[in-house]
Amino acid sequence: MSESDKIVIRRLKKKRATLQEQYNENFEAWVGYWRANPQRFITEYLGLPLYDFQKVLIWEMNNTANYIFIGSRGIAGRYNQMY
Repeated sequence: MSESDKIVIRRLKKKRATLQEQYNENFEAWVGYWRANPQRFITEYLGLPLYDFQKVLIWEMNNTANYIFIGSRGIAGRYNQMY
């Protein structure tokens, strides 16, 4: 058997991910999560409190191509008084 006929198997060493690569992988995962859940982005990342109906409205705005919401000036106050 000549040397050109031999099959050489080389194992690739696992490359240790740098901090920048880990950051990029995690960043992409978080961006996908926040884009799928904009109401959670507002409450968890930005730290803004939202009423339950606002969370539903934001979710619907994200998932509907044409969305119109017509509300009065005191919608949040009225919503709290219903319970």
